[in-house]
Amino acid sequence: MVPAVDTTENDQFCLRAMKMMRHMLFVAVVAATMLLPSVSADRETGRDLLRGLLQAGIEAVEQKTAPDSEEPEASDTPTHRVAGENSLSQALKTAAEQMIDSVKQRYKEEGRAYARELSDVMVERLMHNPHIRSVISTIQLVGIMVAVYLVLVTISLLVSISRLRRSNREILRLLRKKEKDSDS
Repeated sequence: MVPAVDTTENDQFCLRAMKMMRHMLFVAVVAATMLLPSVSADRETGRDLLRGLLQAGIEAVEQKTAPDSEEPEASDTPTHRVAGENSLSQALKTAAEQMIDSVKQRYKEEGRAYARELSDVMVERLMHNPHIRSVISTIQLVGIMVAVYLVLVTISLLVSISRLRRSNREILRLLRKKEKDSDS
């Protein structure tokens, strides 16, 4: 017979192991972020990140060590230790996310500025290419010719409409004259 295994103990052990792995992964990500050349080149960002993490840790420890009047010995229980670790990890996670978001925003702004500068350089290089300049000149010439054509067509339509109006007035005058002649 196989002995019965308490699943709650196994589940708790698995949860603790997963939390520990998550903490280790978080520390590894923070350490890797600090060791990257692009981030380590900016020392102020690293200092701000560490300062934020330490401040969040201090706040979490202060919250944990605040005297509880209801349960003086309750902080020694495993569930309270896990809750304290969760609050510390949450505070560290929040601080790290804020710092990472600020770094992301700064890099986005720098990326946009770089993209604008790069597009200006590319346009400048393209404008120096004789083939591109000839194509642009041709497109400008075609645009001017289309504009001239549209102006001429508009003028001819206006002249035609004016002639039609004069013809209609002449026809109306002749019809009225004919009506007067037939009535008399």
